[in-house]
Amino acid sequence: MAADRWRRPARFCALLLGLAIGGPSSAAGDVPLVEQGAARAAIVKSADASEVVNFAASELQRYLRKISGAELAIRPRAPEAGSAIVLETARLAPPRNGLECDRFAIKTGSERVLLTGNTDRAVLYAVYTLLETLGAAWLEPGEQGEILPRNPTLRVPRIDRVFTPAFDLRGMRIYDEGGGEQTVDWMAKTRMNFVLAPKDGLPPKGFEQRGMLLMKGTHHDFALRMGLDPDWHKDPANFQYLAMLGGKRALPRGKDPWYLSNVEPCLSNQEAVEMLVAAAIKSIEDCPAIDILDVRADDILNNWCECEACSRQTATDNYVSYVNQLAAKVHQRWPEKKVSLIAYFDTVFPPREVLPDASLGNLVLWFAPITRPYRQPIRSVSGGEKTVMEFPRNKAVWPVTDSGWEPILLAWRRLFSGPILILDYYHWSDNAAGRPSYFYMRPGVIAADLRYYHELGLSGSIGVEPCPLQLPNGWNQYLKARLLWDPSQDVAQLERHYDEQSYGDCAAAARDCLSTVAAVLSAERNDADSVQKLREAAARFAAGVKNCEKAPAVEERLQRIALWATYVTLRKEYYHRLYASPADSLKQARTDLADFVQSHRDSLARYCGQVERMVPRDR
Repeated sequence: MAADRWRRPARFCALLLGLAIGGPSSAAGDVPLVEQGAARAAIVKSADASEVVNFAASELQRYLRKISGAELAIRPRAPEAGSAIVLETARLAPPRNGLECDRFAIKTGSERVLLTGNTDRAVLYAVYTLLETLGAAWLEPGEQGEILPRNPTLRVPRIDRVFTPAFDLRGMRIYDEGGGEQTVDWMAKTRMNFVLAPKDGLPPKGFEQRGMLLMKGTHHDFALRMGLDPDWHKDPANFQYLAMLGGKRALPRGKDPWYLSNVEPCLSNQEAVEMLVAAAIKSIEDCPAIDILDVRADDILNNWCECEACSRQTATDNYVSYVNQLAAKVHQRWPEKKVSLIAYFDTVFPPREVLPDASLGNLVLWFAPITRPYRQPIRSVSGGEKTVMEFPRNKAVWPVTDSGWEPILLAWRRLFSGPILILDYYHWSDNAAGRPSYFYMRPGVIAADLRYYHELGLSGSIGVEPCPLQLPNGWNQYLKARLLWDPSQDVAQLERHYDEQSYGDCAAAARDCLSTVAAVLSAERNDADSVQKLREAAARFAAGVKNCEKAPAVEERLQRIALWATYVTLRKEYYHRLYASPADSLKQARTDLADFVQSHRDSLARYCGQVERMVPRDR
């Protein structure tokens, strides 16, 4: 891994993914791959190719077989006669300034298709992009999201293009059961390169095979962060490490185990800091594949130590001081690895005195606007909210409008010259902004945000996915993956392509329903008119798809929309009754919602890993 690849990206280079969506061409100069089911080309890669390039060759072979029925041989050198697809890792001119990026090129000529990448991972991206020129598409994880044509004759049209990503870090948080292998596979196909693994268990399957970067660490958990036993709170000797709150170091409030795991240490206690550093170092020793060490604070508001020593500085100052010490230790042993610095809750405001130590070049800032509502782009004029950069300890208030977050981001940009990664919550549910468990679609906001982040020179974005991507808001992540590579792409054109590939002849009915539900949710009104709009949208959808010609995969996606629309309608009805109707009507609305979730539990569980949270608690 090159130690300098994390610097800020150069200015954007224009590119186009999806060179020729559709079937093969037969124009002069095309390179023949398959003729009437018979292979006319070989796949060429060096005999000592890396695991990632070997995987890229096997993926190309596998998908060409799926599309055409022909098996192209994989060879260490090009044949003397016939066509060849050549895979190679080589520096492309002009190089990015001090950054080993994911630039790749596709070029045809003399019966050759050359797939050349700046990295082995970029070679894999070139393979998937070439397959897209032949009509392939990957809309979501798993085979159900795979769109492949069936063509016994394949020719690659004339191509001579270089593809350069706008952002260096393009990723997702893995929540999938089963190791996240399907999501990692889909991420590579959409040219994302960065995966944030959960705190428990092994890293996601398949990420190394695809050359992806791994961010992993101790999460928010106090015991993991300190290297303590999960029952640490049963030993009073451990209380010396706790933050002082209300004049004492004691067990956190509440009986929920979540509160026991989400507490802060006293960062002026050097023994506690040394334990934090040791535990973090051990997490790398236990998982050497880590590229970025995930270093978090707790997940509770206003919970930072109030002892005299800690109170001399802000929470962010205390936190940055600790992370600087950790970064120095990590650099001594692993100069190529990075350490994250998270701007989140109490540490979201920049420090006043202790600045992140950029001298070693191994810090990455993770900016996490958890209370942002995402109704409008972060660069908006809504709200008129004045952001206060300094606040009394443990009495912090965070912006609750989109515009309130921009000054904080800009303040961090001014003082931190290293890579800044945005942690977004475009379809987060039950977060600090108080939104209920819906699944939001924000294409306009996503596009505007990513264009602005690129303008600021930020390094990328990673999405928080509370549920697997198979929910209708998979469109969000598909769109994000595309725009992270090239934020100038036309959103309407991407939407049309997505709908046509996903829903076939039912695309218009599907988009009408999805757009209506999304608009009602974005309005965030709990009234009879909202419920009526949802019911009408569901009825139009049912009528619109009734006579469409539907393949099994399309039928499944349409069923997913029907489930989602019905769920949102019943839930909106519940909240309407909650605020406007007698208790007996509320009880019936909740019963209707609970019955629906229970009767469709197996189907819903395929699309959402948190089915138990889909019904509000009884009131």
